[in-house]
Amino acid sequence: LEPAAVIVEILNEDGTMAQRPELEVFSEKHGIKVGTIADLIHYRNLYDTTIEHVDRVVILKINLDEDEPSIEELLDAPIAEVLPLLRDSGTKLIYPISRTPRSAPDLSKLKRTTESTWRNVRIAQLENGTIVVERDGVQVTPALPVLREIARDVGVDVLNSMGNQKNTRTLGSDIIKALG
Repeated sequence: LEPAAVIVEILNEDGTMAQRPELEVFSEKHGIKVGTIADLIHYRNLYDTTIEHVDRVVILKINLDEDEPSIEELLDAPIAEVLPLLRDSGTKLIYPISRTPRSAPDLSKLKRTTESTWRNVRIAQLENGTIVVERDGVQVTPALPVLREIARDVGVDVLNSMGNQKNTRTLGSDIIKALG
């Protein structure tokens, strides 16, 4: 694999942008290196890389669900498709993240790999790892509160090995395994 980097914005649980002290705690906890804009400018000034060397643009967003990171793909496109969307500020090209089309994924096309039922609630794990919770045949969103309730009823721990609340995928998967 070639060395790579990802530029992301990490949000706090309240939706505000995480600041440097919070990012340092997050990076230490998850073993992720954090660089600053100044670091990027310094690197670029040293190596002067240009857009002509880019083949594909991938923009990922790291979401924190109960302090468990998951990755959401915002964009994965050839540079030829992205170039018309870039804005030239004079010193850099800017891609407007806020304008990235973000539609909910079509889960109906994904295969259910495992599922279990608890009373009138069906919990299914899709092939991409997504957990779907349905009560009386109607999808429940958000699913996490329902999963926590079921976990208490069936004796599944809602905390991970770090002592933090499990996210939807982990808790849903654990409940499906416990129910058999």
